[in-house]
Amino acid sequence: MFVVHTPITVEVGRLGKVHLTPGTYVYVGSARGPGGLAARVARHLRPDKPLRWHVDYLTARQRPVVVCYTTDAHVTECTWAQALLARPGTTVPLRGMGSSDCRACPAHFLRLADAPSLIWSRVLPGAAVWVVELAS
Repeated sequence: MFVVHTPITVEVGRLGKVHLTPGTYVYVGSARGPGGLAARVARHLRPDKPLRWHVDYLTARQRPVVVCYTTDAHVTECTWAQALLARPGTTVPLRGMGSSDCRACPAHFLRLADAPSLIWSRVLPGAAVWVVELAS
C-alpha cells in the first residue's frame, strides 16, 4: 500500500503517464517466482532496480508503507483486485497497470477510498491475511 501526499506523475513504461492525486493506493501481485514472497517483496522495496514490472516505476519514486499478504493458494492477485474493486470508492488510476497479462481485471493498481481504516481480513473473508507496516 502506498500513501501519496502530494500529486505526482509517473511514467509507467509503455502504458504512459499516471497522475496520482493525494490518497491511498494499492498494488496487488503474486510472488510465485524464484525466492518466493520474501524475494519479491524485497525487490519491490528497493528503489534502485531495473524497471521490469509496472509497479517498479512507482516504487522507484514512492516507498510502500504497508505490505499485506496471504499464503492461501486459493487467493490470487485477481481475487484481491476484484474484492477491492467491489468496495465503494475504489478507482483505477491507469487501466492495465499491474495487470497486462490479466483479462479479468481492469488493473491491479488501485486507488482506495477508505484504506486507512480498511481491515484487510474483511476484504478477503476466510483468508489468513498478514499486514506488515514498514518503517519510514
